[in-house]
Amino acid sequence: MMIVLGVAKNSEIEGHLVNVENTQMLYVQLAKYKNEMDSMYDKMGEMCNNGKLKPVQEVVIGYSYAVQFSQDNEWYRARVDKKDGSKFEVSLYLQTLAEYV
Repeated sequence: MMIVLGVAKNSEIEGHLVNVENTQMLYVQLAKYKNEMDSMYDKMGEMCNNGKLKPVQEVVIGYSYAVQFSQDNEWYRARVDKKDGSKFEVSLYLQTLAEYV
């Protein structure tokens, strides 16, 4: 479920930047749900590492998938932005790579 928040100019909300569509559309995970998000990522990583998820048969541009990041071998959510044969360009959701930024 997505909740649209109108934030007044010069006001603040506590959260984690998740995705940026453009300068007018940002996705923020509210800080009060951080534990739930961490738990979700832990469960996703366990399922990927234990082979409990089926491999994707066809990758679709614009869809989100679990992908393994080569620098730490951890699993993250990513959106496929471009496909060229068997190569893909993806955007990793920002909160997952905060330690690398």
